[in-house]
Amino acid sequence: MRREEHTAVRSDQSDRSYDVLIVGCGPVGATFANYLRLFGHTVAIFDRDPDVFFAPRAMGFDEETLRVLHDLGVLDRVIERESIYRFGLDFVDENDRVLLGFRRMNNTTDSTFKGGHGGFPETTFAGSYVIGSDGGRSLVRSVIGADRIDLGFSEDWLVVDAIAKDPDFYDSIPDGAKFVCGKDVAAVVCKGVHGHIRFDALRLDGAPDFRDSDSTGDYTEQATELISRHYDPAQFDIIRQAPYTFYAGMPATWRKGRAFVAGDAAHQTPPFAGQGLNMGVRDAANLSFKLHLVLTGRASEALLDTYEAERKPQSIETVKGAVTNGNLIQTSNLLKIRLRNLIFFLARHSKLVGGLFMGRGLRKPPYSEGFIEESKGAGAPLIRAGVDSIEGVRQCLDDIIGINFALISTRPQSGPAVERFETELDGKVLVAGHDFDDSRQRVSRWLEAHDAEVVLVRPDRYVFATGTDGDALCAAMFDQLTDPASRGRST
Repeated sequence: MRREEHTAVRSDQSDRSYDVLIVGCGPVGATFANYLRLFGHTVAIFDRDPDVFFAPRAMGFDEETLRVLHDLGVLDRVIERESIYRFGLDFVDENDRVLLGFRRMNNTTDSTFKGGHGGFPETTFAGSYVIGSDGGRSLVRSVIGADRIDLGFSEDWLVVDAIAKDPDFYDSIPDGAKFVCGKDVAAVVCKGVHGHIRFDALRLDGAPDFRDSDSTGDYTEQATELISRHYDPAQFDIIRQAPYTFYAGMPATWRKGRAFVAGDAAHQTPPFAGQGLNMGVRDAANLSFKLHLVLTGRASEALLDTYEAERKPQSIETVKGAVTNGNLIQTSNLLKIRLRNLIFFLARHSKLVGGLFMGRGLRKPPYSEGFIEESKGAGAPLIRAGVDSIEGVRQCLDDIIGINFALISTRPQSGPAVERFETELDGKVLVAGHDFDDSRQRVSRWLEAHDAEVVLVRPDRYVFATGTDGDALCAAMFDQLTDPASRGRST
């Protein structure tokens, strides 16, 4: 977010109108703002805090988030700040013995809000749409007034952020995270970047209540004791210590009229799958291009209903996966501990069991409803393929597409709907071997695996449909842009 966008709310200027008002400038709100800016829309973004939050909001990016950062043109800046590293995950017992480990790489009726801050003059901002990315205590969610869906997890934990004083000591700490699973302890230790380590611990029965006092200073003894379970506390400067309720749930409705919720305002999850921030980034990628289509008159407003239809079911499954992991860590039942350790043993020695375990704990199922056509691969992200330009320059297929729709095939596609696709949507029509060199056959093999010759891809990199007739796929998409209820009629 540009600083002037924030300070504008403090100025004594006349009323302003924007395409979209964004409430909350955490990582999710900032992702929305960047997407909408690239699509050419005006945005006003509001946050109660004038400065960047001093502690990390999250501990890791997944592949989809890295892909979004690349699309927004900021990934190189993140890499330059040495903010990405190879991510590992270990489940360990109370004696720090590894029970199971994984390694992976960390990709028009106006709505009007009024507000004053710190005695500044009040300014009115009007927008066609409002997005609430304002966290777990969302103001926008309260305006929507939706009932809550409880997903069966609510536990008090202590969260401690600390900075290692000695760079050599920090380098000696293993990369990634470990989940401590013991009869009398449940904890998470996660190595961040730039010296940062996060320690989390469950408040077990009989332990002091983290919420007995409003003073964060009262948690110093508990924070020091938590660090001492793993390292010498003298090696760290504690920058944050706070009680936190890890909760699993979401509002039953994510939209009311022209107001939407996203990020933690739309879904709250315990951190045991590393998906809190990543889910919010997927929200932004999904809703931003749909708002763009509606704001530019290329789609009916009914398209915006597909945001919740797609993101909510997937998010429920993702949160359930985190709850599964949390219950594995927290259990103190001896029978369940023995069963869990047996599963870990089998997962260590069987790729099949290990894959099933990871799939149960990290759930990102494809979209089954929404802005897609039923076909093999629809509703899932397209492979992020490395290809060569016709001139022989190595590049990513995403760079050729840009943040546009794309029709990608192994042979030329034509027809009236394909022409509309190019002229009305600025869609990219790409043929392997003609518009890019697919000699490594990553694209053609993906199509072959999906029994297809052509794939239509959305700007968020999710597959709209696969098939053999590109003109039919484009026609089906235009039908849905006009009437999302037409899904399946054209193919």
